[in-house]
Amino acid sequence: MIFKKTFKLVCGSLCLLLCLFSGAVAVVQHGHGKEAELCNKETVKPDLHCAKSVTTRFDQTGRLWITWFFNNHIYVQYSDDLAEIFSKPVVVNIEPENIDDSGEDRVKIAFGQEGEIYLAWTMKPPKKYSGHIRFSRSVDTGKSFSKPITVDDDEFQAHRFAAMETNKKGEIFLAWLDKRDLFRAKAKEIEYAGSAIYYSRSTDKGQSFSVNKKIADHSCECCRVSMDIDKNDLPVVLWRHVFPGSMRDHAITRFSDEETPGEVIRVSRDKWAIDACPHHGPDLKTDQEGTQHVVWFANSENRQGLSYAKMPAGKNEFTSPTPVGDPQTAEHPYLLSHENNLYLVWMAFNDDRLRVYLKKSTDHGDSWGKETVIAETDGSADHPFLLKNGCKIFLSWHTRKNGMVFKRVQ
Repeated sequence: MIFKKTFKLVCGSLCLLLCLFSGAVAVVQHGHGKEAELCNKETVKPDLHCAKSVTTRFDQTGRLWITWFFNNHIYVQYSDDLAEIFSKPVVVNIEPENIDDSGEDRVKIAFGQEGEIYLAWTMKPPKKYSGHIRFSRSVDTGKSFSKPITVDDDEFQAHRFAAMETNKKGEIFLAWLDKRDLFRAKAKEIEYAGSAIYYSRSTDKGQSFSVNKKIADHSCECCRVSMDIDKNDLPVVLWRHVFPGSMRDHAITRFSDEETPGEVIRVSRDKWAIDACPHHGPDLKTDQEGTQHVVWFANSENRQGLSYAKMPAGKNEFTSPTPVGDPQTAEHPYLLSHENNLYLVWMAFNDDRLRVYLKKSTDHGDSWGKETVIAETDGSADHPFLLKNGCKIFLSWHTRKNGMVFKRVQ
């Protein structure tokens, strides 16, 4: 865990009634009960209490799945009662791997149309700042997982920060940061800023992946990539880009078909000039009308903290940025779209406590309500996430002191 600081369902009248009369809001907190020193011992059995970079997601049936790192292995569990009780952990990679356990590059989980479970992560070779994009699947509802395969297909060890989504056809899309073109440019003594964005697709439920293809040159080297599937059942990819002058702003592309990325569109013009990677990736959600909603972090003279903007379907330009939260402390934002509503959470350190804040828009992001604190903790915590199960919205937040905080927020 970095300790620092969706089954589409339109709610009709029945769903609305269930949402309104579902009872009191519950908060599930799985306390650690183990000190960090104990969790670091090799003799400790795999336990969510000692997990790093916890990722949660509901499948199409409403079952909650959770995946996490521990001692060079990835584990998967599920819960049928909203995180009250989890199943016994199942190990994904039988052979231990040096897995990237950073919050920006956590394991990704997605689901097929027939109950398949897909996982993607970064395996770190001995060489610093390098990695391979790894993939495993389960076709028996999580009882076992396939031997991991490597998705990147070149000779270089420089692939990290994968994003993964599936569409209604059951295709799997992966996009990641890739330095193969940087290394080739260096060999020819050609200047090359940052890395690149590459992608691959599987049409056979993860048995194999297509030849890697490039989306764009000059992405930032180590900020998370965000991906969503649009109303045309095609990928949309968002990343921090290196524009001329080492401006670390953001860019997006919408695929025109399953194999063809569209033009690269500039999202932000913060003019954050820095010859380093901020380790603050953006987030992206596409609503039912095809509008792309994005949120990101910047620390330039132009703009500090978090900002939100959107690009309506059929347009090629984003709205003017809307500031979000305290510009001095707000970080690691996450978006969720449901019908006309947008939900946005982020983390901030105030008054010696970490807090998770929530803002909601009921008009597709045209205006936003007041921010509220929905969770807090002493000590350190992972990044906060929002999950959707039908018409119910939940916060998932893994903390050092309180363990797994799973809370309905809408």
